Amino acid sequence: MLRWSALLLATAVAASACSAGPADPFADVIVEVADPKEDSPGRPTVMGALPFDDFAAGSFSPVLSGFHVYRLRAQAGWSVRITMRSQDFKTYVRLVSPSGETWSDIAEVRDVENGAYYAILDVFDLPEEGEYRVLASSAANMSFFPVAKSWGDYEIGAETDIECRLGGPASQCPETLSCIHDPHDRDGFGTCLR
Repeated sequence: MLRWSALLLATAVAASACSAGPADPFADVIVEVADPKEDSPGRPTVMGALPFDDFAAGSFSPVLSGFHVYRLRAQAGWSVRITMRSQDFKTYVRLVSPSGETWSDIAEVRDVENGAYYAILDVFDLPEEGEYRVLASSAANMSFFPVAKSWGDYEIGAETDIECRLGGPASQCPETLSCIHDPHDRDGFGTCLR
């Protein structure tokens, strides 16, 4: 497992690569991961790899951390959509590149179909290869950081449309997907799927 170092989440939103949402109102909030074993309101819980083409279930409980951090290994040039949804609170999601560039989205209104809050972050052409961090939280938790004010259940996941080539490097697909070959494609191309 990779050794966790300080995770600084304080740079401004890159508007050209961010979803069409407003500028990050919490750009100045710094959330650090100093020790992956420590779980307190001011330190996030390390959750593991963010799933692609699926959702991971998470939950914030009173007194414990209201900040979860997921890992997303990616290649330069990939485009991803990260979706966080909850019936219980206004969701907030932030993506941080290995060099510290950030993108974020905050849910503003409930979906009229199911009553859930959705934070949807589209990032096109990721700038570098490496391990990105995804911060999952709520608007209230970010507003009152380091105190966690929201609790309840949420789901979070990622989507991408990456082509791959059979026999190519294993890193061409996200770690939770495999290169599935189209039997009609004689050139050996496929799609990264679950």
